Amino acid sequence: MDKQAILDRVIAFLHAQGGPGRQHNGCFYRTDDRRRSALGCLIPDEVYSDDLEDRDPADLPRRVFDALDAESEDEIAFLIALETAHDEAAKKLDGAEFWSLWVKAVERIARQHSLSLEVPGTLRS
Repeated sequence: MDKQAILDRVIAFLHAQGGPGRQHNGCFYRTDDRRRSALGCLIPDEVYSDDLEDRDPADLPRRVFDALDAESEDEIAFLIALETAHDEAAKKLDGAEFWSLWVKAVERIARQHSLSLEVPGTLRS
C-alpha cells in the first residue's frame, strides 16, 4: 500500500470509528472495545499480538512494518509519524480537541510527504 492509500485509509478509519484508539488513559493499537489507533487499524490480525501494546511505534518489531510493505526508512518514518500524531492528539480527553490536533498533524504530515487530503467528508467533519 502506498503512502497516499495509507493516509486515506487511516483518516477514513478514525473518522468512522469516531475517535482515537484509547483506553485506561492511554493509547493502544487495539483496545478491549475494538477501537484502534492510526497504526493499529493497519496491522493485520496475523501480525498483531498483545506484546505490541507496550511498545512505542518506533520500537515495533520489523515484522509489523514488513506486513505493511514498508521497505524504506521514509515509509517507516511516515507510519511512525501517523501513530505519533494519533497518540499526541489522543492525550486530550475532549473529543473535539482530539480532532483539532489530529487534523493539524495530518495536514503537516501530508505536506511533508506531498500527499493530498481528499477523503470526502472525513477530515474536517
